[in-house]
Amino acid sequence: MKSDTKGQSDYYQTIARRFFKHRGAPFFLSPKDLELIARWEEARIPLGIILEGMDRSFENIRRAGKTVKVLNLTFCRSQVEKAFAGHRERAVGRKKKIAGRDEKRNRLAGEIERFLDRPPAGLAEVEEAFRAALGLLRAGQPDEDALEALDDDVGRALLSGCPEEEKERIRLEIRKESPARRKEDEERILEAHVVKFLREKHRIPFLSLYYY
Repeated sequence: MKSDTKGQSDYYQTIARRFFKHRGAPFFLSPKDLELIARWEEARIPLGIILEGMDRSFENIRRAGKTVKVLNLTFCRSQVEKAFAGHRERAVGRKKKIAGRDEKRNRLAGEIERFLDRPPAGLAEVEEAFRAALGLLRAGQPDEDALEALDDDVGRALLSGCPEEEKERIRLEIRKESPARRKEDEERILEAHVVKFLREKHRIPFLSLYYY
């Protein structure tokens, strides 16, 4: 593992603890939750900014006097985005222009075309999802939920196609980080780490407009 393994572990665990504190039981993160944290980490969103966004999300519920059953971390994503945008604006001392929807679509289309120009061998299902996403983008106003669903398909395809010896190597690294994990938690974390590793290895971009 990289030398920053402990920092990465703290990043995940701190986010999980804050989420459980607000949400309550069940005290585990889904594979999709872990993938979202991995994306935040890849986008270099500071831990404090994520916690700020999470706190705002649950505070908004309390202020409105609503009863909302929060099942996953995606509930906090909008406020995390806003907090991160504010953080970047403060860092440069001026308001940055937020990319318009057309610009984001163009960026995503460019990344998809780059990927499809030289797709990695043995990833036919991933290539199929990317072609479907490009079709959505070219058709006009793409359904963002459909793009996210295709991105989930990419994750599942990577996970199912990962060699068992590679999974076992990553599993051993996870156990070194935190040997006391429950088996269920270990499997969820394993899935997220495998997908993250393979995305980086094959330079597979995300299909969500959120990252563009």
